[in-house]
Formats: sequence, C-alpha cells, structure tokens
Amino acid sequence: MVADNIRIFAEAAAAADELAAGLSKLSRFVADTAGRGTEEIHWSTARELSKRTYYSRDTSLWIGAAPRARTTLAEIMVEPRSQDWDLVSTSVAGTWHQIDRLALDLKRENEKFSYRPLFGGLIVSLQANAPTLQTVPMAQPQSADELVAAKDFLTRYAILVDEICTLHEAVGAYVDRLKSDGKWPIRGD
Repeated sequence: MVADNIRIFAEAAAAADELAAGLSKLSRFVADTAGRGTEEIHWSTARELSKRTYYSRDTSLWIGAAPRARTTLAEIMVEPRSQDWDLVSTSVAGTWHQIDRLALDLKRENEKFSYRPLFGGLIVSLQANAPTLQTVPMAQPQSADELVAAKDFLTRYAILVDEICTLHEAVGAYVDRLKSDGKWPIRGD
C-alpha cells in the first residue's frame, strides 16, 4: 500500500508538471493575444473561461462554518497534518474539475481556432493528465518515504495551481481588451 501510494504521488507529480507546462503555454498565448489586441480566441470561450473559480496558493483551503483554523496549501506543504489532508484532497479534486472543464471548453471551441496547433496538443495533454490527479491518496502519508513523495507532489501541484491563476489573469486581460476595443458583444457583462 505504501509503495503504491509513493508511485501514485510520483505519477500525480509528473502529471502536475505536464499540466502546468501546457497551461503555461496557453497563458502566454492568451496574454500575447491580449497584448496585441487580436481576436484569436472566440469571445464566448473567453467568457466561459473568465467565469471559472480558481484556487490560489494563498487562499484558505477550508470552506465551512465550523470553527477551524484556515489552512493554506503553502502551510500544508511545510507540514502535512492528518486533519488537513482532506483539504488537500478537496483542493486536488477541485483543480481536476477545473482542468477537465477547461479541456472540454477548448475542445468544444476548437473549430473556432483549429488553425492553432497549440490547442489540439494541449487538449490531448489536459485530458490525458488531469485524471491522474484523481488518484492522489485520500489519507495522509504514513511513512517517511510516502511523506517525501507527498511533499514532492504538493510542491509541483502548487506550481500547477499558480499556472491556473496565471491563466485566469491572462483571460481576464484578454476579456478586458476585447471590451475596451468594443469587440465584446454583450453590454453590461
């Protein structure tokens, strides 16, 4: 079981690396497009992407009414405690859901920018790597080796979360650019 968890953490860490690299390329493309003022992403896709909720490395992972100290991903990375591990699982599941939705949005809209080879490969990478995040063990690591593997995953997962936030900011800049250029078809949105 411990050996399986170490392997799973390693696979999830590698998947997080692949996902972060793909999202970084997409973020750079969107930011460049916003900077140039070109319409290379359909406004409806940008609108959907801008509505997504994104985790932040500094955002509390605890949502609820129970009196409990707020815990951030950065704090858990330093010292994963059993009472916080459910928050890691919830955060990873939420991230998987966001990436899955992103892949679906890009796939659905791909015909609007299919001349861009970036998106075809990115969609395949997102769809191939995102499900690996769902395999992260739900229980806190028990052995020293398992804890090392978990911390390695969390470090690389934090980079993925940062890339998601960067993408969200780039999409926001793209939407703002479309609006300022009068290319946004919905008034008051």
